[in-house]
Amino acid sequence: MIYALVSFIAIFVHIIVNIDVFLNIRKQSRFSGDKHYLFFLIAVILFHCFDGAWGILQEKRLGLPLTYVSNFAYIMLSAALFLFGLFVYHHLGDKKDRGVLYTGAIVCAIQITLVVLNFFQPLLFEINENGEYVVQVARYVMCGIQSIMFLVIAIYVWYTSAFRKSSKRKCLTIGLYSFLMAVAIALQAIYPIQPMYSIGFLFGVCALHAFVIEDERRTQKNELDQAKIKVLIDPITGVYSKHAYVDYEAEIDNQINNNIMGPFAVAVFDLNELKHTNDTLGHEAGDEYIIQATKIIAKYFPGINIYRIGGDEFTVII
Repeated sequence: MIYALVSFIAIFVHIIVNIDVFLNIRKQSRFSGDKHYLFFLIAVILFHCFDGAWGILQEKRLGLPLTYVSNFAYIMLSAALFLFGLFVYHHLGDKKDRGVLYTGAIVCAIQITLVVLNFFQPLLFEINENGEYVVQVARYVMCGIQSIMFLVIAIYVWYTSAFRKSSKRKCLTIGLYSFLMAVAIALQAIYPIQPMYSIGFLFGVCALHAFVIEDERRTQKNELDQAKIKVLIDPITGVYSKHAYVDYEAEIDNQINNNIMGPFAVAVFDLNELKHTNDTLGHEAGDEYIIQATKIIAKYFPGINIYRIGGDEFTVII
């Protein structure tokens, strides 16, 4: 039961850690690689389900169900390997990373082929007369191939991180996950009846979410904040824009409606002859006129927000 317990604990941890991903399934266009992380995560959780069931059936010596569950576990493991490569390729967003994708696809294809052949000849495993799971040579070979695959990916992304300015942190974390999986799979070959795959996925996926997914979200939030600032600030004068004025106006109206707004005054300014300045001296002179006028307003209304609500119109709310 300890084997199955590890898998079920891993499922619980994955769901809790990634609850935000599952709650926003329909909004997976937020950043590059997010939906591919979701697909990878689902494959990992399904693997844990079959792996946990495998632990129970192995302990009960239920031969026939154990055979089918073992095959499904191998298939979901293959899917997880391929989807991890797909996630890395889309997340790093560089065509030169296609080697990671192709490597995962090749390993996935080899393992699924072995699963199919195992129905006719026990290459990966067999169930003996006592209903026990017996590991065959191809299983050790696949563990070796998978471990080498993850080790190569780890070395590759760590090496290329030196040439990536924007995704260095991502590479370091993906490399850490790959290294953890390489170690876990090597241990799985040494201890074939222990839940090393599940332990590797447990720590590796948590690292991916903590450092890659959350880091990407923070980056996106900062980009959105910067975009919002650009919308709320007038590019010529540096004072607040009409968008900011409309927002503040709505806030004041709400306070008035709720009888919580104190006394206030509104001052409106209109610059004379701006059109004439633009027409005769050019728009650069017109812009300079607007900038100097803004400085005069700020001089007489220090510490008060100034809003440019039109081409030559300004407002302050006191």
